[in-house]
Amino acid sequence: MLESRDLEQIAMLLEKSAEKTNEKISGIESKISGMEEKMTKMQEDILNIQLTLENVTNRNIKIIAEGHLDLSRKLNQALEVRDKEELALIRLNALEEDVRRIKIKLEQIA
Repeated sequence: MLESRDLEQIAMLLEKSAEKTNEKISGIESKISGMEEKMTKMQEDILNIQLTLENVTNRNIKIIAEGHLDLSRKLNQALEVRDKEELALIRLNALEEDVRRIKIKLEQIA
């Protein structure tokens, strides 16, 4: 049978082992706590990024897109005016040619 001295040594070994285990568990707990803090910070950062995207970036993109739409409309309007101007110049050239021919015919008659 085990003597009391043997039992005391076994108890001391168990206590040392339990202390080492507790130290390791404490270390793991502190690492987990640090990771939880980092995750909380990351979640806050992600939320801030999402809010910035929704409230600033997306709105700015929409404003720019609307500006481009206005530019496109203005360009189309300018092109329409240009087209009308070209047609007017063509008509003017045709009329000038008609007037020139009429003048030539009038000079021949006179």
